[in-house]
Amino acid sequence: CAPSRAFGGVAMSATSAATDTVYSWPMVMGSVVSFTCVWKLFCSADEDVTAYGLLDHRHTPEIEQEVGAQVLFTPHLAPMNRGILATCYARPAADVTTASLLAALADAYAGEPFVVVSEASPSTKATLGSNAAHLTARFDQRTGTVMAIGAIDNLAKGASGGALQAANVALGLPETAGLSAVGMYP
Repeated sequence: CAPSRAFGGVAMSATSAATDTVYSWPMVMGSVVSFTCVWKLFCSADEDVTAYGLLDHRHTPEIEQEVGAQVLFTPHLAPMNRGILATCYARPAADVTTASLLAALADAYAGEPFVVVSEASPSTKATLGSNAAHLTARFDQRTGTVMAIGAIDNLAKGASGGALQAANVALGLPETAGLSAVGMYP
């Protein structure tokens, strides 16, 4: 498959980091819709989960900067329309328990309208259509490792939700204006 071209020669394609394969999205050219390589894109993702950014994901440095600890972060590509489920691992700097980790998360995000800290494992479907981030953490005594899990709808909580949230704050509006904290799934 070759990248599709439309609108003055602008390529509407991307290269998959996992497979180095060029994929093209459907585009409208005049009154004709071109579906170049849609079958290849679907077939490469359907019924498949793929890890990427192994040991060197581009967001690892900023995660470490913000949490102040070394982390192992490996995201996975799953056949979903939207959503990110991140599982991160770290060695604690002090003695911790699962209860103390959950309490620390609850304290850190107290008063944050879009963060839900729970003992339950986060679900991307529970954040669907919302600006919410669902978090949990566990301490594995056997390995001495902290595991933190977070789920977001990357279309709502991603750049668009973050931009609207920041604009609300900058304009003196309620931080939650125009943003949902509740997902569309039960």
